Amino acid sequence: MKRNMLVLGMVMALAGAMLAGCATGAGKGLTPEEEISLQMEKWREAMMAKDVDAIMALFSDKFEHYDWRDKAGAKMFILEAIDMGYMDDMDVILDDAQIKVDGNVASVYPVDLVGNFGSLSMELIVSRENGEWLLTGMDAPGL
Repeated sequence: MKRNMLVLGMVMALAGAMLAGCATGAGKGLTPEEEISLQMEKWREAMMAKDVDAIMALFSDKFEHYDWRDKAGAKMFILEAIDMGYMDDMDVILDDAQIKVDGNVASVYPVDLVGNFGSLSMELIVSRENGEWLLTGMDAPGL
């Protein structure tokens, strides 16, 4: 159970990293999918660097999760995952991720995490808030 929570925490951290660099391409001719894709790459970098501040900057204050409840709970989970070594040598694979935009909400799936914990595919939910795509939810089927 604790292992599953740690894996979910990593997923959250990854999701946050995906949204790192909250500035969007609005006004630069980028589509929402392109903006989100750029955020995903920044998120991946933050996750790989285990930069909690950069990861959490990508979380909306409206973030909700069935287990962690809110943004503060997600941060605690991510910090525990880092402390327990679950993010060491972890790879974030975005190669197959599909971005589906519906107005100001989008899903990104699958986002794959591979590490010493095994592997996990997750769906990230991002919402456009004040011109930025921020993480507002996530789901990791099978956990």
